[in-house]
Amino acid sequence: MWPAVLLALVQSAAEPTVDLAAELEAFRKGTVDPAAYDYGRIRFHEDGVAAWAAMDALEQLAGERSQVPPEHRDGRGFSGCLLGTESYAIVGGVRVAKLAPDRESYARARAYALDVVARTEAALTRRLVEIEAADSDARLRALRAHHARDAAWRGALFAWEPGAPAHVREVVMAAVYPRLCDTDSASAAFMREAVDDIGWFTIGEHGAEADRMAFLLVQHADHDPDLQREVLARLETLLAEGETTPLHYAMLFDRTAVNSGRPQRYGSQGRCMGPSWTPVEIEDPDGVDARRDALGLTPLEDLVAQHSGRCR
Repeated sequence: MWPAVLLALVQSAAEPTVDLAAELEAFRKGTVDPAAYDYGRIRFHEDGVAAWAAMDALEQLAGERSQVPPEHRDGRGFSGCLLGTESYAIVGGVRVAKLAPDRESYARARAYALDVVARTEAALTRRLVEIEAADSDARLRALRAHHARDAAWRGALFAWEPGAPAHVREVVMAAVYPRLCDTDSASAAFMREAVDDIGWFTIGEHGAEADRMAFLLVQHADHDPDLQREVLARLETLLAEGETTPLHYAMLFDRTAVNSGRPQRYGSQGRCMGPSWTPVEIEDPDGVDARRDALGLTPLEDLVAQHSGRCR
């Protein structure tokens, strides 16, 4: 069921006639909040040709304000975070509006995304209160809080109904990713300080759960490759001492390799291609299972089957 109040709110913003030049000028002057803006005002303007040109102009404006190469300005994922919050919101918003088949569909999808954000924020607030009351160690409490934010917003990325059309999936991503980017940035800063102070959240001193949460925060810090490489070097030593797990080492090794444009070693990084999960390029593919076995990991075939079950 679509949230009626939110649907009425977004539909009420749809004027029959919009001054496209004035809308673009407002974006250029920074008097518009790109994250809250109703891009349907432009997309469904009565002059379709002028509307499409205006959306293209917005994408160009977002690109001019970022340092991301044009081929990565898709408004999603890692590249979206690199755009910066403002440019990301513009590119993502335009992308969603272009995909929507009509004004009503766009309004419904946007209302749904706003509801996803509101529900995620409410649940996260409750979880943070629980963490604050449960942990006496300030650093572990902060680690749990950063992990809770990471998990909440990553979960919200896929909070659409089964079979939802592309514009619904994209509008949820466009609403969630800026919050996830901010979360990743704050978490990386926390982990940088923690690594400098204590080296790592080792299993022996802090427990296996702390090791797992810290690893996930670093694994998601793609905007800080120096941090990832430094932690990888630490994990290689800690693995021999039993103070981290082989899975964490393998996944971070592959992540740093892929982010550096090199083939991965253990096959842990991939993407959904339709209903199937496919690893990205692997060095010496014939030897991947032997390398995984040396770390006590399951064969790559099992990993592919596991991840494919999550592809939509």
